[in-house]
Amino acid sequence: MDSNTLRALRGESDVSDAVKKAREDFRFVLSQSNFLAPNYLDYQSMVKSGVTLGYALALPFNIENKQFTVPGNLVKKDDPKMFVAAVCYEGGKPVDILMFNSALFAKAKKPIKYNKKTGEYVVLVKKGIKHESMQKHAFGVVIRKLKI
Repeated sequence: MDSNTLRALRGESDVSDAVKKAREDFRFVLSQSNFLAPNYLDYQSMVKSGVTLGYALALPFNIENKQFTVPGNLVKKDDPKMFVAAVCYEGGKPVDILMFNSALFAKAKKPIKYNKKTGEYVVLVKKGIKHESMQKHAFGVVIRKLKI
């Protein structure tokens, strides 16, 4: 296999540097929580004790913008083990991770809206990532709820 084929299999083809950095930062945080995070196409599996507890689509989120977009074709709304992991950056440095379950995208109501023209979801975080409405999506809260 050539290197382009290997990159495509790992989900690294045609991916921006910001997305690559978000994936690396997400994988690092998972490893600090005693999870393995192997690549699975565009997603990172969340594996603990040899059991896959879920998988996440890691995307960058510059918190100064108060919103980020998620490609609609990558969200598997009918899979309860799928999450969108928003790796939050402030001034280019990672500060937090928010994890949104795919079921939220099926409903597409606050804080998530669907843009029919672009085929993307827009996640609005107007009050900030530390606001109590966002704390149920905090990395630690979501990870604790994942059971083996």
